[in-house]
Amino acid sequence: MKNIKHYIAISAISLLTVGCAEERESDFRTEKPEAQAEYERLSAYDVLTAYAPQGMKVATTIIPSDLTSQQGIYSLTLTNFNEVEVTGILQHSNIVDNAGNINFDAAMVADVARTNGMRLFGPALLSATKVNSTYLSTIKLGEEANAEKYSAESKIDFNNSDDVSSCNYRMFTDGAASGGTIAIDADPTGEKGQCLHISGASISVPQVTFNLNMPSNRKNLGLKKLSFDMMPMTDGSANSFAMKLRVDIGAGFSADGSGTTGMTVGAWNHYEYDLSGLSGLSEAELNAGVFPIEFGPVQFGTDFYVANMVLEYEAMNFGYTEYPLDRRHDIVMNHVKQYVDTLVATYGDLVDAWVVAECPVTEPDNYWRNNIGESYASEVASIAKAGKSELKTFISETYLSDPFVMFDLEDFLAQNPGIDGINVVLTSSELDKSSFSMMLTDLANTGKLIRLSGLKPIGDEEDEADDLAYYISEYRKIIPADKQYGISFADAREAMWDSGFNRKAAYGKVADALK
Repeated sequence: MKNIKHYIAISAISLLTVGCAEERESDFRTEKPEAQAEYERLSAYDVLTAYAPQGMKVATTIIPSDLTSQQGIYSLTLTNFNEVEVTGILQHSNIVDNAGNINFDAAMVADVARTNGMRLFGPALLSATKVNSTYLSTIKLGEEANAEKYSAESKIDFNNSDDVSSCNYRMFTDGAASGGTIAIDADPTGEKGQCLHISGASISVPQVTFNLNMPSNRKNLGLKKLSFDMMPMTDGSANSFAMKLRVDIGAGFSADGSGTTGMTVGAWNHYEYDLSGLSGLSEAELNAGVFPIEFGPVQFGTDFYVANMVLEYEAMNFGYTEYPLDRRHDIVMNHVKQYVDTLVATYGDLVDAWVVAECPVTEPDNYWRNNIGESYASEVASIAKAGKSELKTFISETYLSDPFVMFDLEDFLAQNPGIDGINVVLTSSELDKSSFSMMLTDLANTGKLIRLSGLKPIGDEEDEADDLAYYISEYRKIIPADKQYGISFADAREAMWDSGFNRKAAYGKVADALK
């Protein structure tokens, strides 16, 4: 700062000298050096929050030591932002010890924030990974049992509404594919009752994907057999159909449109595939409890029915019999309520918005869903709001530019209606401009508050300023004004200030985009 003042003083003397010269010789002209002109242009901007709409949060990420040491980045943050994300604090893994005791680790950060009127963005109360798993594993969720092998099966009976709701099927297209529909329809032959009916799609493999779910409260030792019934309704369906499994089973329908499947149009055919020699599926994947199956046409339009899907496998108890969900729910929620109540009571005065669940869609097979239930985020949101009624509750998610993740997010929000907003943790792929805009449109359709976090420049340095301005202006344009909670930069200093804390061109472009 001393050097900058010195530079400005010298510049001022120079300008006075130039003024005298202009009086003596009117034809003499000078221009400011480009760097000096840029410095003066950027210096004319107000602090960053002055350009954001009233009530909108402009945040940055900071580590605790940068905040508590009150040097450099601390002053810049305090001046230009009205909310901060402080990494590594207020997390279950840091607050709950191995005995389940709740220890306060954020006192210094909280003191600095309170003294300076800072707002904190509350990190995930229930994370899929940032937990004290040692303590959680000691919570008794079942009774001891003999570990024994047994045969089991997962099936989808399309006449059973519970089976239909659990199979998680999706119709999608890619490339030049044209549409297609998927529905649960009556078997036209009258033999099977309700069936999965896929029709009208072309030039895409696969067209429908769904899962056979294996219970996660056991050790899945190996797959044995997959069977199903199928009936094509057109010649194209019979001769160019393809079945694709996530791993190669060494058998299946023709996948290139040549040859024939041997099926008869309008007649049911039964198929069985031996999975006992299956390779390429790890123990961890087996125990994830999901076996994805994909169906679709190869080159022609298609119309076919599927029924009676059964996956047979061998399993073993973990060594205990798991309590039913209602009992597990009560045991785990006893701990969760104490933990959340304590956090909100201690730090709630600093927090306007708190993430209740981290990556509930992209990391779905976590402890909380298994032991509290599908609506666990809503329950935790209710606990937090009981401690602070005006608190906004969020979930954090990544990869929302992927349409399948967005589909699953919509399902999650339907099961957890108590969530106020979505904190979108941006990845490099989501900062692709075309996918970014489409993602914002999908997010706007959720009707939730939207917060962008992890904003950062990508690409060549000369394009960084334009990139950041684009992301922010698209957010301001596409997300309804009353749903714009705010934005957060992954590293605001790197994005908008140089190593000497002088504003870069991106500062002005970000300020303009916020207006």
